[in-house]
Amino acid sequence: MTSISLKSNCGGRIDLEVDLDRGRVAGPDAASFLAFLKQWDGNAVIYGTQPVYAPDPLHSLPDLAAVLATAGYILSADLAALLPPPEEIPEGAIA
Repeated sequence: MTSISLKSNCGGRIDLEVDLDRGRVAGPDAASFLAFLKQWDGNAVIYGTQPVYAPDPLHSLPDLAAVLATAGYILSADLAALLPPPEEIPEGAIA
């Protein structure tokens, strides 16, 4: 089981226990997180504009990190390290 306790950008928080081997979630916020995942299409957006495909957040910690970042949670250093690096902004582009 992986314990996750994060604050959101809006002042809320999420507390979960995730069993990646079984694809199960427990904890006080499990029901609301699973309801969110029912609508999840596998497409995350990190760093504000960078798309990342994260199809299996219940079995993949990098996918879970991308989902949580997309949902506005402030990732721990361990989870943030699982995200792909930011893409370079092409010269002349407006970000």
